[in-house]
Amino acid sequence: MIDPGLDEPSDLSYDVEDDGRLVRRQLDRKIWQRAGWAVVAIHYQELDPVTERWRAPRAVLVRLRKVRGRWRRHAVVPLAATAAIELAGALAGWFADGGDDGDDDAADDRDD
Repeated sequence: MIDPGLDEPSDLSYDVEDDGRLVRRQLDRKIWQRAGWAVVAIHYQELDPVTERWRAPRAVLVRLRKVRGRWRRHAVVPLAATAAIELAGALAGWFADGGDDGDDDAADDRDD
């Protein structure tokens, strides 16, 4: 089946039902959007089919691209809790000084 895309990145839902029963639930999400690209970070849990208990939370990064007026999935990067924490720690370390709030594309910091 061809992916029809989404009207907006906020329309992306990560909940999954199997026979009317929720087996993956979205806990939270954050969306970053610029021009024809968006990244959606989703915090979710999956139901263990054997124990019927919710597994430890995980995260996924979904990259969307706007094509012909519709948002389509470009890439998906699933992250276990430990990988998500490592990523958050790396980002926090890189921007510990607060970074600058200027335009990301306005300047090139290379010493050419």
